[in-house]
Amino acid sequence: MIVSPHRSGSSALSGLLSHNGIHFGKDLMSPSEDNVNGFFENPSVVDFNDRVLNHFDQSWFSYTGLPHKWWIDERCLHFQVEAKNIIIEQYYNNDLIGIKDPRISLLLDFWKYVLADLLGYELVELIIFREPIRTINSLSKRNNFSKKHAAFVTLQYVISALQHCVGRRPYFIFFDKLLTKPDQELEGLVNQLNLQVPMDFSFLDNDLVANTPENLL
Repeated sequence: MIVSPHRSGSSALSGLLSHNGIHFGKDLMSPSEDNVNGFFENPSVVDFNDRVLNHFDQSWFSYTGLPHKWWIDERCLHFQVEAKNIIIEQYYNNDLIGIKDPRISLLLDFWKYVLADLLGYELVELIIFREPIRTINSLSKRNNFSKKHAAFVTLQYVISALQHCVGRRPYFIFFDKLLTKPDQELEGLVNQLNLQVPMDFSFLDNDLVANTPENLL
């Protein structure tokens, strides 16, 4: 599971993993001007996460927290069923899957319950770090947020992701090293996931490495 804020470089990481045997779902969001290489996000997962947040009068850019273990409330049990069905429909017959949506940083405990407890997946959380000011500037530019608001949103995602990973061993990846020395940065992950070696790094052999513009990733 890719657990990172918006504009942190998670699309580059997901694209690379997608090109090396990890299945990110039957349906993927189309690329856009602000992410020409693709998001590698599943629309069903993104829409579901938005609806969960909206159920609690929250949104991806205005988040103050959710009730503890909200998904076991009988009024929310239908979310368990729906999430389970999304995974079955979008990822069926694939043992090594990847799920990427920045909102998962806010809902990670729920998704861990669905994937591990209900469906039996073994989870690996990947947290990618990018220089904070670049993440904040990129989010501010893309969504026309003030720098203060973009910084608040980014901080909320980072805090939530780290809180949800307490007691676990997430794999930390640094964005700049991913672009410049991907073989070294992902060596441990390759071994952990038993990915084929040598990895295919061709997804990064483009303007990502040469330019890494603020409005791209």
